[in-house]
Amino acid sequence: ANGRLRGNAMRYLKGSVVLSERLDIPALRTVYHAGHVTVRQVFRALYRIAGTSAPSSTPLAPGIVRMEKTLWDTFSRRMRTLAERGYVVCAPVADLDTPVLSLSREGEAVLATRGGRIVEVGTRSTHGSRRNQVRHDVELFEIYLQVQRCPLFGSWHFEPEIRADNNYTARGYVKDYDAIVTFRAEGRSAAVAFEYERSPKRTQDYERIGQELARERRVNAVVYATPTPQLAEFVAHGFRNAMHKVYVTVAHEFASDPAKAPLNDTRVERTVRVADLLS
Repeated sequence: ANGRLRGNAMRYLKGSVVLSERLDIPALRTVYHAGHVTVRQVFRALYRIAGTSAPSSTPLAPGIVRMEKTLWDTFSRRMRTLAERGYVVCAPVADLDTPVLSLSREGEAVLATRGGRIVEVGTRSTHGSRRNQVRHDVELFEIYLQVQRCPLFGSWHFEPEIRADNNYTARGYVKDYDAIVTFRAEGRSAAVAFEYERSPKRTQDYERIGQELARERRVNAVVYATPTPQLAEFVAHGFRNAMHKVYVTVAHEFASDPAKAPLNDTRVERTVRVADLLS
């Protein structure tokens, strides 16, 4: 926040915002990781309140409902304030429950001084139209929110973190994956490169990526999740000669229960589960 020294005291300028390390910085970091994310999704990610991940048939106590509404009202006002002060960009998107947030240059500059991984300015990819990118990011973040409920879930690294590793370290990956997801069980673990394939590429593109994956050493497998079974079949055909373990799954099945979701091997006719990838 901007401030002015008067006498022996630091007084903040009228209209300035004092960023909260407890709420504002985690919210900005969540928006940065996601690329594009709804206000409601950021709220769910930060608070993890009872009811946000519970089945719809589970009744909530009136006290919990009131607490969630109070938290939500406070949180949404704070996000509007951050948007008004230029830390995030806030825009409505048709058929999404709340406005979509993306990080502004000012927000990125703030995160760059807060430690942690390197924050790159303006790095969010814009393959295809911006509308497709926004929906890709929002839907991918929803997968992240749901996958965390899986007992096998260990960790999730977002695309900006992967991009930073690839650009600034010697321990990079073959490509800037959408995520690296780690699953764990009984002392075994598997690092899985995760791609949410919302729109199809050309078959030649999948064949080229399949060849490039021969150099990948840091993940046990690559999983492509698609919105529909039809697109899953098309992607699997493109990776039929891949030089690494590549599996294709339907996104909503994987998100709802990663442990049970079928992962179709693109190189041979067989289906595995996440537990089969643990080593």
